[in-house]
Amino acid sequence: METIRFRDYQIDTALRELWHRGERVALTPRAFDCLAYLIEQRGRAIGRDELIAAVWGRVDATDNLVDQIILRCRRAIGDTGPERYAIRTIPRFGYAWIADVTATPAPAPSRRAAARPAGRVHPLAGRLRARWSQVRERAGRSMRRAARWTGDAHAWRHWRAAAVATLGLLVGSGTPVSRPPPVPAPEPKAIVLPVQLAPGQGQAWMRLGLMDAIAERLRDAGLPVLPSDNVVALVRRFDADAATEDVVAAALAAATAPAWIFGVRAEAVETGWQVRLHGLYGPSPMPTGLGSAADPLAAAYLAADDLARRLDLTPAGGDAGAEAHDRARLLQQVKAAAWAEQHDQARVLLQAAAARHGAALDVRYWLAEIDHLAGHVHKAQAAFRALLEEPRLAQDAVLQAKVHHGLGYTCLRLADFQAAAVQFDQAVRGLAGAATGEARNQLGIALNGRGLARSWLRRFDEAEDDYARARVALESSGDQLALAQLDNNVGALHELRGRPAEALPYFHRAAERAAAFQALQPELGARINIAGSLLGLLEPAAALAQDARIAALLDRVTHPGTRELVNANRVQVLTANGRLHDAAALLQQLRDAPAEGRSEALDAWMQIVAAAHALESGQPARAAELAASALTDALRTTAPHQFVWGQYVAFTAERRQGHLAAAAAIADTVSRRAHAPDDVPEVIVLSALMQAEQAVLHGDDAAAEAAFRQALDQAEHPRAPALILRVSAAHAGYLIDRGRLDEAVAAAGRSAGWALQSYEAALLQLRVYHALADAGAWQVARVRTEVLAGEREIPPELLALPRHAIASR
Repeated sequence: METIRFRDYQIDTALRELWHRGERVALTPRAFDCLAYLIEQRGRAIGRDELIAAVWGRVDATDNLVDQIILRCRRAIGDTGPERYAIRTIPRFGYAWIADVTATPAPAPSRRAAARPAGRVHPLAGRLRARWSQVRERAGRSMRRAARWTGDAHAWRHWRAAAVATLGLLVGSGTPVSRPPPVPAPEPKAIVLPVQLAPGQGQAWMRLGLMDAIAERLRDAGLPVLPSDNVVALVRRFDADAATEDVVAAALAAATAPAWIFGVRAEAVETGWQVRLHGLYGPSPMPTGLGSAADPLAAAYLAADDLARRLDLTPAGGDAGAEAHDRARLLQQVKAAAWAEQHDQARVLLQAAAARHGAALDVRYWLAEIDHLAGHVHKAQAAFRALLEEPRLAQDAVLQAKVHHGLGYTCLRLADFQAAAVQFDQAVRGLAGAATGEARNQLGIALNGRGLARSWLRRFDEAEDDYARARVALESSGDQLALAQLDNNVGALHELRGRPAEALPYFHRAAERAAAFQALQPELGARINIAGSLLGLLEPAAALAQDARIAALLDRVTHPGTRELVNANRVQVLTANGRLHDAAALLQQLRDAPAEGRSEALDAWMQIVAAAHALESGQPARAAELAASALTDALRTTAPHQFVWGQYVAFTAERRQGHLAAAAAIADTVSRRAHAPDDVPEVIVLSALMQAEQAVLHGDDAAAEAAFRQALDQAEHPRAPALILRVSAAHAGYLIDRGRLDEAVAAAGRSAGWALQSYEAALLQLRVYHALADAGAWQVARVRTEVLAGEREIPPELLALPRHAIASR
């Protein structure tokens, strides 16, 4: 890896960043790969086929796609003038890099690594490389076995769930389901298990706190170690009193293919404490470590240092002093309480120690973080901001990044996405060039958070770039929990772009990864997102099939804000399945007990969820009232797609009441807003539908047809079934009213494939066959609609055919 400079630009191939005069230049992952490859191969012409193979990894990329990427590269580096200074086109062949560059090697290794004699091969490296080869071969065999199966496993599973739920009525929608990129087998890490204590000895915090202290000490010595929160999640399924170390180690070895697994035993002795590390899994001979001291934490450090020396690593060593040691012990107790979700106990520990260590930055950070974890968003935000005012914080890049993370996530919780992006960006900048395991992990977390903020700001290409870089950093650090959240966020990006079929595999992978680690919050988020994607794919029964698992997970959640978000999403799933009374009960809970720290934008979204439920329940007046109160500037700014959805609900509710002037006012407001280049399909589709409905009222058929056509084009571009159905239903209804039945059949036909699984699609087919007076087809459509209706009322006029109905058509 190297840093390359040309003119006023700098490209860092390790961090995958392009800079111009101190400002980072946004570049998509493909464009960055293309630019980096041309620079790396400077001095020769690169054929188009070679460039495609190097950047896309395949040979079927089109010439037009290559031209677009080259144009992005040229724009990014100001190479668009008549005289190209950097990328020269070689006619009928390809391209060549022609600018002069200065290359600087990657930064030197860390101080401890640099202290070793030059040219010496670390004995540990050979064993790790051998173990890594075994893991890759195992992963390769697994992937080859999987490749022999036909079809997509995820698609099969939720097809089966939906088929059972709909008594075999489900048919495929024809929507292509893409797969996320394959997950590379992570580099093997060492795992340190929770500490085994002799009966009646020690304190509860020591089991996890000493484990984390040993892991940190080994990591500082240069041994790749799985993050402690991942280990806590992995062992949560085992009974600490009943499961033996060998049983736990065997299960973890099968799940994670680690380099080593170390057990830890601590016991009180005459001189104080003795801590012993012993190998349970790994290449032979398995090393051990032993430490004895008056204090258990000091003994744990000595045992870790002894193990490091036996692995030919340089221990961190050093005596931090009594005060620092006391503070380290306190923080290990706090972490242990936090991992056990005992937030009140962690806060008591911190507050009791404030007199001794209240000015210590890491103590103040944990006070803010515990408030954040417990759902006290505003209090945590104020504490994080106060920490950033401390000049001393600049001396610890990792802690400073953690503070920026904490503040960024509180901003996300309050739907202030611009502020969140700024905080995550500061963390990324502060960790530039991160080399250590913890710093790389924090860099991955910061990039993941920034990608999420940028997604909500509709800066999609930049978000994709952040997610790609985050994956590299998190795979390097081995943080599987953060990778589960990353998959969730990548799926959410596809959802925002109107691509539920592309989002779904990411959500499934996130749920499976989180479930393997017994990680409550990531799995819950993934399950909710799976249900949302299935609704977008017009598979409401399959979405409802997720609810049992979601409810079981929700029973373990104490964070009120999380419970509120989950239940609001469950309302949508229940409503889509016609379970109106169950949905109403959840809505009542949301109204009766609002969570602390709910943002104005989030409150508005929940109002729209309630309005949509009221509209489906045949209460248009209530729906109009709720939607009108939700159309705030805060929602318009933070989530324009939800704002337009609220406008559409209000518009539809007013029309159903016959309040045409009120509906027209909403449509006029929509028409005055110019579409932004980053508008998501939902915004354009719903806006166009409102314009079409208004044109119909004014008798302007040409304008109505143009608006319907625009809506359909936007819905079909990402192939979004729910949007396609909404457009085809509105257009077909308009054509039926005009007596243009053959055209109505064609319009409704776009969503006919979903009529066996979606009430709205079945209702549209019923409407068409009623208009055609086709008794046989109408009877079938009526039965199908009644099966899917649940507690929804089918329009009475569609339940009886006209007298002139024909037997068949």
